[in-house]
Formats: sequence, structure tokens, C-alpha cells
Amino acid sequence: KLPLGTLTVTVHNASGLLAAPSTENSLLSAVGYKTLTDDPFVKLTLREDLARTLERSHLSAAEEEEAKTRVVKGTLDPVFEETFQMSVFSKTTSLEVRVFNSSYFHSAENHYDFLGYAEVNLDAFFTSKPEAIDQRSYLLGCDTSHNKTHVTGQVQLSCQFESHEKSSIEVTIEGGSEIKCRPTSQLICIGQLGKQKEQTNTASADNGYPQWGEQLVLDFEESRLSETVLSIDVMERVHAVPNARTRTSSNNIGGFIIPLSEIYAAQEEHDRSLAMDKMPQESCLNGTRTLEFG
Repeated sequence: KLPLGTLTVTVHNASGLLAAPSTENSLLSAVGYKTLTDDPFVKLTLREDLARTLERSHLSAAEEEEAKTRVVKGTLDPVFEETFQMSVFSKTTSLEVRVFNSSYFHSAENHYDFLGYAEVNLDAFFTSKPEAIDQRSYLLGCDTSHNKTHVTGQVQLSCQFESHEKSSIEVTIEGGSEIKCRPTSQLICIGQLGKQKEQTNTASADNGYPQWGEQLVLDFEESRLSETVLSIDVMERVHAVPNARTRTSSNNIGGFIIPLSEIYAAQEEHDRSLAMDKMPQESCLNGTRTLEFG
């Protein structure tokens, strides 16, 4: 199963850490004392939603990503500034953050002394306009025997998600008018979105009124929507016959660019259609253009 994308997590620091209630450390934790030796580290786990996991009856190891920071010795206010990249396999995934004290190991339970827990909801990354989570503090807590949340400090994280999923935009090239070119030229339209290019078949210039009636499908990564632009160029095919060998070259008649974010905004506002009067006026094609976005 391929990942949906990559989550980049920076663990900046933790502060105000206290010993969490536990059976082996009950005398200290019951009264909120700090541990005698403080060597904390942070463990990150990307975990799929429990309900979904139960429905599937299993969760493969590849779909549960883990990472952990180094140990910072002798402090309850550790500074880590470590960055990790983790693969996300499901839109129902959450980021679990646990802080442990490496100086206390519970042999019976096979884990280090637990200092606190926080959960980061990743739903915002799967919207049409995902935004990074800038440096933000999350309260750490744990369930006490009285079934109440006991705050044990806080941790500061930054998160950014890069989607590997691709969306597509369909561009219908209808035709043009008053395009300045040779009356009998052969013209093509080239659409480019990011690194992907698609082009129409050639059409006769027809005295500046070519007709294509073709659709171009261009893919893009949703995570790069805000920085991606759609460009449309009209090219004139030029034939030359040097040394009895036919060669073809192209001259750029003109073109224009539209930020993809503007197309999406216009689609949301106008029932996913973009009227010609909403096109950028600075565009120059040496003629009018008829485009449909879907």
C-alpha cells in the first residue's frame, strides 16, 4: 500500500514535566513530586483510527510509523529541535506524542517511565486548502486511577504535510479569434501545470480564427496548489525544407498564466465554473480565448 503523503514533524521542546502516576513510582507521583533523575525523550507514533483498525481486524506494520528523539539528560525542560519524516497511509490517522523518562524502566511492563501523552489531529491536512501547523504547544496528560486528566507538562511541535495524491484539472480548448499569425498557419495550444505539459492537435489558423475543441487533462499535487500556475500558450508550427530534409519548429504566438488557487476559488464561488470575465486581464494571447475549467 502506497502512502498518501509525508508528515514532517519537528519536536521543539517540552517543559514543566512531572512524573506521571504509576505503580512503581507511586510515592513520588501521588504528591506531584518531580523525579529524582530527569532524562526525558519523546516518542511519536502515527496511528490509524481505532474503529477503522478494528473493522479491518489488523494493522500492518508498514502503516504504523514511529520515531523518537534523543534523550536529554538532567532536565524537566528539554530542548530537542529534531525533525522527522513519517509516511501517512490513511486519512483517519492521528499523531500520538508520548514523553518518557529513560532513567526509569518498568521491567514488568517493558517500557520507560511514562511522563505524558498528547494527540495531534491531522484532519486539517486533508482539506482542499491544507495548512501547516506552526510551532504549537500541546498539554501532556495521563489517566489517573480516578479517571481524570492529570496535566504533566507540555510539548511544542510543528507539523507539515506533503500529499502524494494527485488531482487533475480538465481544460477545454475551444478556439480563438483575431489571433495574429499567417492566415494559413498551423496552430497548437500547449497547456502546462507544474512540470506536466499537454498539447492539442494542430488546427488551421483560418485567418486568425482557429478551432480546436479539445480537452487537456493536467495533474497536480494538492499540497502544491497554492504555488502551482496553469499556463496556456499558442504555438505556430513552422516548416522549413533545408537540404531536402523537412524540419518543423514552433513560434510562440502568445499565452497567459492563471494561478491554480484562483481557479479553485472561482470554481467554489461560481459552481465550479470560471467565466471569461473572471480571467486575468493582463493575459496576452494576441486574440481572445475560450476556456472551460471543470
